[in-house]
Amino acid sequence: MIDQERLLDDFIALTRIDRPSRREAAAARFLRRRLQELGATVMEDGAATSTGGDGGNLLARWPGQGSTTLLFCAHMDVVTPANGIEPRREDDLIVSAGETVLGADDGAGLCAILAGIRAVMEYDLPHPPLEVLFTVCEEVGLLGVKYAVAQGQLTAKYGFTFDGGNPQEVVIAGPAQDSFTITVLGKAAHAGVHPEEGINAIQTAAQAIASLPLGRLDEETTANIGVIHGGQATNIVPDLVTIEGEARSHDPQKLAEVTQKIAQSFTAAALANQAVAKIQIERAYEAFHIPLQHPLLTLLQAAMAKTGLEMQTTASGGGSDSNVLNAAGIPTVTLGCGMHRVHTTDEYLAIPELVQAARLVYQLVTSQVDNG
Repeated sequence: MIDQERLLDDFIALTRIDRPSRREAAAARFLRRRLQELGATVMEDGAATSTGGDGGNLLARWPGQGSTTLLFCAHMDVVTPANGIEPRREDDLIVSAGETVLGADDGAGLCAILAGIRAVMEYDLPHPPLEVLFTVCEEVGLLGVKYAVAQGQLTAKYGFTFDGGNPQEVVIAGPAQDSFTITVLGKAAHAGVHPEEGINAIQTAAQAIASLPLGRLDEETTANIGVIHGGQATNIVPDLVTIEGEARSHDPQKLAEVTQKIAQSFTAAALANQAVAKIQIERAYEAFHIPLQHPLLTLLQAAMAKTGLEMQTTASGGGSDSNVLNAAGIPTVTLGCGMHRVHTTDEYLAIPELVQAARLVYQLVTSQVDNG
C-alpha cells in the first residue's frame, strides 16, 4: 500500500532543499511536480505579496465522489538553522548529520500526505473530492494559511493538518495567542557626566518585566518575553528599548486579562519613570476546540482503527495552521507524523511513525464518507 522507500526518498530529497521561512519557492517547485504526477490541479497563490517571501502556498485539488471534500495540510518552511541540512539514516530514525535542524517539521507532514494520496491514485481507488494545502511562513506567524483562507479558495468540510509527533495523538484544541511589541522611550544622556538628565528606557522596561507573571500561569495559559533590543553604548543612558513577547490561553477571558496586565505593567513603569510606553498588541490566531462527538472525530477514529492506531485526543499549547482553518469554518485537527525534538539540532524522524501517518492519509481518503 505505502511505498516506504519512495516515501523516504521524497523526504530526503525535500530535506536537502533549503526552505527557511519566506524562501520556500524551491521546495514548492519540487512539491508541485509531485502533486501534478498524482493528477492534481495545482495552483500557487499570491501569498508572497503579503509575507515578503519568494513564493506562495500550493493548493492542489482532485475531483471525487460525493460532496464531502477533505483537506490535508502541512507547511513548507523550516525554522533555522536550516540551510545545508544533510539527513542521515540510523536504523529506524533519520537524523541531521550536521549542526542544523532536520526539517521533519514539517517535511514529514508534506511527504506523508503525498505518500498516502499516491497509494490511492496509483491504484485508481474511489475517493471523495480532495484538497491539499501546502503553506508558506507557518513558523513565523501562520502567515501563509492566513492568506489562503482570506482568498476564500478552500471548500473542504473537514481538515487534517499533519504537523506533530506521535501518530496516535490527535490535537483537538489549541490556544489563542496575542503577540505584543512594546517600545519604551526614555531620554538619552551621557552616562558618566550627566546621568541624572537621562531617563533609562532599559531600566523602565526591566521594572515592568519584573512585575509580570511569566511562564506557565495555569493549565491553559502561558506568557513569555522573548526578545529585547535596546541601547547604543555603555556611556549613553539608553533612550529606547523594544520588547517582543506573547501570551496564550485556551480561555479567551484569561488571555484578555493576561494581555491587559502586561500592558498595564509597562504603562505604570513608564509613568513612574517619566518615560513613554508605546504598546502594540495583535491577535496572532484564535483558539479552537473540536468536541469529542464531532463527525470529524468519528471519521478519524474509524480510519485510525484501520491503520492500527488508538486515537488519543489532547490539547496543545502551540499554534498551527489548524487554528486558522478552524477559525475559517473548516473543523480541523492536528495529527502526528513522526517528528521529535523539533526546533532543535537534535530533531529526528521516526520512520515507522512516518509510515503510519502515510497509511492514515490513505485510510482517510479511501474511507466511506457521508455525502451530506
